[in-house]
Amino acid sequence: MLVSPMRIQKCFLGEQFMKRRGKAMNQKWIARLLSVVMLITSLGLNSMYTPLVQASEGSGDIEVMSYNILTSGKQDITATSPEGKTRGQMLIELLEDYQPDSIGLNEVTNKWIEYLENNDITHEYSGSTTYGIAGLKSDSGLDLMSGSSEYALILYRSDKYEVEREGGYWLSETPDKPSKYASILDNKGNVLYAGMTFNRVMSYAVLKDKATGNVSYIHINTHFDHQSSDYIDTLCAEQVTNKANELAALYHCPVIISGDFNANEGSNAYNHLAMGKYGYVNVKYRTEINSDKPTAPGYGNSYNPLSTSFIDHIFVPDNLGVYEHDIIENPYLSDHSCVYARISLNEMPVLYDLSIDGMTIDDFSPYAYRFDATTENDYITLNATVVSGSSIYIEISDTRASSVTGSAISVDVNLQNGDNLGRLVVNNEKGLSTVYYLNIFKSYGEPLPIISEIFPNAEIGYRYFEVTNVGTKEFNTEDYYFLWEIFQVIR
Repeated sequence: MLVSPMRIQKCFLGEQFMKRRGKAMNQKWIARLLSVVMLITSLGLNSMYTPLVQASEGSGDIEVMSYNILTSGKQDITATSPEGKTRGQMLIELLEDYQPDSIGLNEVTNKWIEYLENNDITHEYSGSTTYGIAGLKSDSGLDLMSGSSEYALILYRSDKYEVEREGGYWLSETPDKPSKYASILDNKGNVLYAGMTFNRVMSYAVLKDKATGNVSYIHINTHFDHQSSDYIDTLCAEQVTNKANELAALYHCPVIISGDFNANEGSNAYNHLAMGKYGYVNVKYRTEINSDKPTAPGYGNSYNPLSTSFIDHIFVPDNLGVYEHDIIENPYLSDHSCVYARISLNEMPVLYDLSIDGMTIDDFSPYAYRFDATTENDYITLNATVVSGSSIYIEISDTRASSVTGSAISVDVNLQNGDNLGRLVVNNEKGLSTVYYLNIFKSYGEPLPIISEIFPNAEIGYRYFEVTNVGTKEFNTEDYYFLWEIFQVIR
């Protein structure tokens, strides 16, 4: 049976170390091996995730925005610019000027919703454009509101799309009800990782094109906490990408993620969403037409164009082309700037199916782009099928193979011969390429423990969170104290 491991660290700690656990291990040997693993991870894997997809002009282009419009609790919607325009009027003007297919809004209070319903929804946009609101209710039917009484809703072009499905969750361990990630404490009650100040949410809208009757794309919008630690933010990022991949597999269409992530470029939470390892990349770096302006430069007289706050982003699947990225400033509308992207959804070459020894890989989707699987076998048969008009090139372990256009491919792979991180490149007749990654882990029939976090200042009796391929639980450090000794050597 093929299963998806819960943590990529399995191949480094789970298999390499758990088979050899004990205090008698040679610490210098382990430290050197771990150092090599870290070096490979930082250099080799990152280079493999270089995006290869190119945009192609066509009718499948969409325009998407992300905008934290500043809660009405801090600045009333009627607050005016030096020219006398209210914040509400300036938002309507922005929508009139760009007419995006969809826009993810943050810090949307009930007062903002009332304004949108009475002005945006009824506004006569040029070109007969109209807008609707999605993302107000959770999948469980509750008001999808953060702890600060704000929504992370989605405006969509109702003249062009129907909402096939909408909903959302709270960013927490209990996502179906109002809740949040709490702080993680050590055994002395000290805060190791700061939790959320408020409940936070993510919303989504499945948008079906009225002209074709097909689902065009899915928009996810979210707002991370402003005080939580990077570790907690990364848990939120994992929750968002997991939901994105679930929806992509269900509707067989791309998912676009927008929001105020309160996570600067380079943070672990940002990297989880932006570096391609989990299927998504930042639109900013998929096109040469982009902006380096900050996304949270301040409101009114506090506006600072030299701010280093780059916390609002749009992420897209690794196989979508991007024409343009921009940051639209208006310090009298909000303390944040609007993120804009023009994206191509046109006929990107995709995998139709991917299986190992005749079994489709768990959670396979043409739009997921990265898959993890386990097998007990040293020798496997990898099968891949592409859509008509496409071909595929595979490299994994010591295997290299290509298919002819429009055909499936079946290759035998010896997992004992090398790196089991495979790359599958699907090409079409237009010269466009989509890259998928397949990481195959060996399973020995028993749950393999992985220490997901080594806490600072650890001591005997210190609590760790241990993640295995069958669940998450807490353990004391007595049994795994040798792992802390290993990391002490490295440090």
